[in-house]
Amino acid sequence: ADKTPVVSALTAADADMVWTTVSPSGLAGLVGGANAEGYLPMWSGNVPSFSYLLLGSAVGPLLDTNYIVSNYIVTWNTEGVAGLDEMKDWMGKHNPELPIPDSYILGCTEAMAAHQVLERAAADGDLTRAGVIAAFNKVTVDYKGLAPNQSWGGDANDNVIRETYSYDVVLADYDAGATIADGGGTGTVLLRGPWASDITKAQVYDGACFKSGS
Repeated sequence: ADKTPVVSALTAADADMVWTTVSPSGLAGLVGGANAEGYLPMWSGNVPSFSYLLLGSAVGPLLDTNYIVSNYIVTWNTEGVAGLDEMKDWMGKHNPELPIPDSYILGCTEAMAAHQVLERAAADGDLTRAGVIAAFNKVTVDYKGLAPNQSWGGDANDNVIRETYSYDVVLADYDAGATIADGGGTGTVLLRGPWASDITKAQVYDGACFKSGS
């Protein structure tokens, strides 16, 4: 709960960039605390660290200038994505009063995977648990640009998703309280993606990344 020791250690290290795996409230405490100490690196982190709602908080201006969003799906502002245009159109017709968080996109990709797998299991005539698992290992889920397409069957090296999306935080593009009917954005602008670094492309996955100690 007390972030003072962490902030002090980060300030002493004086790195050019800090990568986080924290909650959005944890990120706000770290960024705000570090700034109060005169330390303002570039920040980024795993998906849970950032929430567009932070742009309406005191750290919004700091994130605007010093945060790069890393995400495995597109965000609401991304242009030229067929699946996103379809989702927005559907939601505009059925739920125009809802706010516009990026979490809807994550939910949509999960639903698309479940839908396509169940369709395959039904076509195979086996909707048992084993049949659904078998269907997962047969399909390649088409996310229509919302995320890189995903397969599960076969060799993990061939199927693991290595790509990510990098976004700039643009405070001026954040529309607090906007609904789907209003339009507006969540304050992120695509810089690059889906893309993978050379070291990530070369990574060999030859076993589980985690093993139980028992």
